[in-house]
Amino acid sequence: MRRERAARLASAAADEDPRDEFHRYRVFLGGVAADADPESIAAAFGGPGVARDVFVHGGRGFAFVAFADERSYLEALDVPPRADLFAEVRAAAAAVDGDSPPATSKKEEEKRSRRVSLDDARRATFAVQCQESHADRLEAYLRGDDANALGVEVLGVAAPNEPPREGRRVTERVVLCRPASDDSSSAEVIRRVRADPALAMHRDFFPRVYDLRDSAVFASLAAASREVVDLVASDREAAGDDRRVKTRLETFPPSLARSDELAAAAAAVPAVKNAFTPRLSDATRVATVVSLRGDVTIVAYGGAERAAATDRDARGESRSTKEGDENASRAFLKLAECALRDSCLRDALAEGNRPRAVDVGAAPGGWTQFLARKGCRVVAIDPADVPNLPSGCRHLKDTAQNAWVTLREEKRKAAGSADDIDTAWCPFDVYVSDAVLHDADAQQNLLRGAVDAGLLRENAVIVVTFKSAPGRGAGDGYRRAAFARARKLGDELCEGDWTLTHLFANRSRERTFVGRLRSSRDARVF
Repeated sequence: MRRERAARLASAAADEDPRDEFHRYRVFLGGVAADADPESIAAAFGGPGVARDVFVHGGRGFAFVAFADERSYLEALDVPPRADLFAEVRAAAAAVDGDSPPATSKKEEEKRSRRVSLDDARRATFAVQCQESHADRLEAYLRGDDANALGVEVLGVAAPNEPPREGRRVTERVVLCRPASDDSSSAEVIRRVRADPALAMHRDFFPRVYDLRDSAVFASLAAASREVVDLVASDREAAGDDRRVKTRLETFPPSLARSDELAAAAAAVPAVKNAFTPRLSDATRVATVVSLRGDVTIVAYGGAERAAATDRDARGESRSTKEGDENASRAFLKLAECALRDSCLRDALAEGNRPRAVDVGAAPGGWTQFLARKGCRVVAIDPADVPNLPSGCRHLKDTAQNAWVTLREEKRKAAGSADDIDTAWCPFDVYVSDAVLHDADAQQNLLRGAVDAGLLRENAVIVVTFKSAPGRGAGDGYRRAAFARARKLGDELCEGDWTLTHLFANRSRERTFVGRLRSSRDARVF
């Protein structure tokens, strides 16, 4: 098939200009079903006469469709996704320059979207620092329903006004915020954000929360630097040149503290010599300087209690102390964060419930460890070893399919025995899986196997990670494809609403699904 297509393309190239419409008008399909073929895809776009060429990569779940003219190409972009064939349609990268379909530069989009206006800078009362990879996730979290208790209005995401040095990318961002209600105290909202457990759990991603109350905004870093120095000098003078009055300088980006502008401003005012300290414990005042792309610099000045949470004792326990000193894997934090953010899982794991749980693809044991700490009796299923299996848990060193057979047989033998009610491993109240599965439907098939075996309790909580849903890259294509797979699982097996979340602990191509098992799907579910 591939050889025939190559021969056809070679023949066409010999007779036609390589810049013809064949190379210009192509669409990319993401989330292509495993059983989709070129004929069915061509039919979805009007048949072979319209779809001039179709290439399907079934193993990776994507396809390309080429059209003979611009009209057919533009109409194809409006074709809605089909659950049985593909999850998304978008313009493909053109093979040649010239009159190729217009494409928006990702770098240009980033450049535009990460600038901040002077008006938004003036309205902001605090800013949360984050890594570039987590900026969109943080913005969604602060805007989302599960963060309503924080009372935050997000004004925008901004990049630092720092040119990248050779060999280094600027990866920091800040999310500018203010209280959602005029009746809310900015100090109280900042305190809630700093104490939020989901953010505190990931201090590596969200290291600082800058207090920008009563701030001033400048169009140049030099003017902002002079303002900082003047404030510090005035404070020292008002205190009678008391050398115990020390100012902690907090900057975004952090490298700003070593800028020529700040150094020159300090050198011009001898009164501020030895007035700065890097230690929070020694500081009586805090000067905050946030310089953002778009020539916007924010300066705030106040008491030491306004310091950003950079010292370990300024923002509660570290995540290793908070969640235990020795976690089996990084995945531990996924389920820990999910339990904080999702009420469905949080309620199931409430203290005193002692639910039964099954962890599919458990190795190296992060999710099993978390569930055990929450008081669950856990069956960990994985052909690989699960080191340091928690007390009271069981490891079935086998595939999930074989494990369902084993557990179903044990359940059948134990049926009607009152002695085994308290010690039985199933039915399970919680089903979790963080397995690495390259087949997009594999999570659904594993869950269906447990349901068909009658191993899950009615309305059991389902938590699974989609790691390899079809779609190229980690952008919109992947998000749409992952959502299509989640919707398919939710519609077939889950009751009511379900959620698909890009957790802070997820990688860029991971999403976490949470739902409840449908109660009436099968009489074997109880």
